[in-house]
Amino acid sequence: MKGRKPKPTVLHIIAGTARARNIRVNEPIPVGGLLAAPARLTETQIEIWRYAIEHSPGGLLRKLDRDLFLGWVRAVATLDEAEMHLRTEGRVVNKGGSQRITIKPDGTQTKTVYSPTEVPSPWFKIYNAAYDQMMKAVSELGFSPTSRSRIGALAGSGAKDANRFSKHAAGRA
Repeated sequence: MKGRKPKPTVLHIIAGTARARNIRVNEPIPVGGLLAAPARLTETQIEIWRYAIEHSPGGLLRKLDRDLFLGWVRAVATLDEAEMHLRTEGRVVNKGGSQRITIKPDGTQTKTVYSPTEVPSPWFKIYNAAYDQMMKAVSELGFSPTSRSRIGALAGSGAKDANRFSKHAAGRA
């Protein structure tokens, strides 16, 4: 699909810009707020989950968003872990030296010793992958300032406001 992502119909209704051209009658409306963390999360991931649920605008996260939100939570936890390792182990690590023994056809042995070399920490790759995954989910979930501005009207007093808007959107069909 080229161009901008379409704005959800509920946001058009909230903003007062609902016109025949931008109302999608068959657009699904997810129900149920996202609250409880799945049991399979670690303690750190549960803390991140609870913090994000507590500080996200009311009614923003729905049960349908669980897997995307779960990916964001795991990416943030991995990002924190990688950052901790980079702080403690440093940005450059020694790649261990090695040795090789070569036996020639005449039976003599040659021992070759390679000295350790400094290489970038493998946690950089993990950090960058987690950061990329987190940033992709951030824009989809409405956690960045620019994505929040697109859904700013949902940041009412809580789930009650979001449900009121959902009821209006459901009445359009």
